[in-house]
Amino acid sequence: MNVQSTWIARLSSWNRLFSASALRPALGFVAGFSVSTAGCAISAAPACRSDSECASGTCLPSGACAAMAADASARFGQDGGQLVGGDGTSAGDSSIETSSSDTGKAADSASIDLQANEVAKDAPATPADAVETQAIDSQTSDAAPTLCVPNHDGVVAWSELPLAAGLSVPYHVAHNVTVDLVPKTVDGIPTWDFTTLTNDKVIQLTTLDPKTLWFSKYYPTATYAVQVTESSPLLGIFRLTDKALELLAVASPVDSLFATRITYDPPAVMLQLPLTGTAKWTTKSSVSGQLDGVIALWSETTELTVIGAGQVVTPLGAFPVLAIQGRVDKQIGLMITTYRSYAFVTECYGVVAKVDSKANETQPVFSQAAEARRIGP
Repeated sequence: MNVQSTWIARLSSWNRLFSASALRPALGFVAGFSVSTAGCAISAAPACRSDSECASGTCLPSGACAAMAADASARFGQDGGQLVGGDGTSAGDSSIETSSSDTGKAADSASIDLQANEVAKDAPATPADAVETQAIDSQTSDAAPTLCVPNHDGVVAWSELPLAAGLSVPYHVAHNVTVDLVPKTVDGIPTWDFTTLTNDKVIQLTTLDPKTLWFSKYYPTATYAVQVTESSPLLGIFRLTDKALELLAVASPVDSLFATRITYDPPAVMLQLPLTGTAKWTTKSSVSGQLDGVIALWSETTELTVIGAGQVVTPLGAFPVLAIQGRVDKQIGLMITTYRSYAFVTECYGVVAKVDSKANETQPVFSQAAEARRIGP
């Protein structure tokens, strides 16, 4: 590559860094972790019109059969604090700021009163079949798989997040699409319906083993890596502990002269665990490294707030969820770019739907999405 081409490439990188769409910040990576165990068949709950059509004897308001009753004690094994796909390290050193007040920017959260409407206890947290997930046993390497069975307690625990490398699930994705983030009340339950969106396409989201990738030496405690948006090949590098799901870094899938590798210090907390209906947290991170081979530095403030419980309808079916409203302020010098997002989290699946705003969105409840991603069949 000649000198002129090199400088053109570097100028392009700096334009990306300062442009509104450059490296969608940490909030855009929230949905990079909803996956089911590879090799486990996933089927949508059967459609129904009456209770008599369902093996469980219950036809839900969404038109899907409720799951068969199962032993809620059949959960992931929590042996010695070791993580599913993780390394057992603690997230205690992350700089998480929590607040129970509505001060600061968090006060602009949508004024939707969801707490008074509790999601129906018989709604299926997973479609008909429970997700089979490999439990990591600290005493033996040949532990048998166990089932993650939702207990519908309104709390998503570490043991109810089937996150590890080598997992795959299909998603329906739409770009630059109009969305309705104001829930409709269906039988007393706040409900978001993302069944069909304009220009939908289906992608297969797969989590990768960070130990096999070129950046492994920089992030030895990472649990998995996954493509963060359908429109970019960049990988989010995550660490799961019993305290939090953290974004450690973002990197190119392969190393090269113009590769990207940027690190969050401290890691951005994507989920605070256990996740409850009143959780709220903030992470302030310094983001540094190389963007397309060029040294880059900026800061990000990530604010995430659980606004309540409800139900989300996806192409795969209906799920009881905790709805998380997020905001990221990305600051480069004196310029601040704001991104907003919604994520819908359920037991045993993780994030089943995610909606990301366009850059510089001013409304917490926005209507124009840069990307909307929902779990599908």
